[in-house]
Amino acid sequence: EAQLDRFLVKVSVGYPEFEHESDMLERLREAHPVSSLKPVVNAKTVMQLLQFVTRVHVHPQVKDYLLRIVHATRSTMKFALGASPRASIALYRASQAMAALEGRNYVTPDDIKKLIVPVLGHRVILKPEYRLRKESSSGVLDELVGAIEVPTKLTGFSSGPDEGPISGGPDAVEKAAS
Repeated sequence: EAQLDRFLVKVSVGYPEFEHESDMLERLREAHPVSSLKPVVNAKTVMQLLQFVTRVHVHPQVKDYLLRIVHATRSTMKFALGASPRASIALYRASQAMAALEGRNYVTPDDIKKLIVPVLGHRVILKPEYRLRKESSSGVLDELVGAIEVPTKLTGFSSGPDEGPISGGPDAVEKAAS
């Protein structure tokens, strides 16, 4: 479990269709596609994007919402292992990145909800008796999120120049980094 905790998200892409897999094998016939990859961004831009994401505002009530979810994974009887502090950090940063990609410089509870299963699903361990009952980590996470009150009135929040929306959506993130 400690090894899985080092991955930010787990995303399942499934298997390709027969025809797509056949095309993939055909492309591999003479050369591996990895050998022809070209960089799409340089290291400096990656560092600028990371700095940009860290400036995305997380309201204290939204941060508390995130923490209540993470702490609920530690107290439910269905998990043998709940989410670690590293998971809290991962969910926090991923939520900031999600907000930036959606053109905002503030995190909403919905950003957190969208990322619960991809960020926490591989970091928690479902007890065997619940696996035998056909429950899943993602199902338990959904239950926990559903039981936690979502902050709806954020006090002390202003939409000043540092906290309002980013015009331009994902393109603004790219421009901010350049």
